[in-house]
Amino acid sequence: MTRYMLGLRPRFDLGDKHYELNLKPGSLTNASGKLPIPGGGVIQINWKKMGNQVSYTIVTAVPITIHVANKDKPVKVIGKASLTLTAN
Repeated sequence: MTRYMLGLRPRFDLGDKHYELNLKPGSLTNASGKLPIPGGGVIQINWKKMGNQVSYTIVTAVPITIHVANKDKPVKVIGKASLTLTAN
């Protein structure tokens, strides 16, 4: 349930510490939580829906790669990253 609400799921078939971001907020207006990283560390996620856009923030001390749904290039994250998504 947490991975679904946060929109981030592991995609280790694509590489070590690779994740897919495919958020479907539905009627939720915001969510926050933490996901463990295999081998140690956590990914902190916070998102907030504003109209048809979502402000999505990821914080992690461990380098990860995010594959955003409907985007060609993956995003490498270490530290803090903020994304603006279209709400589905």
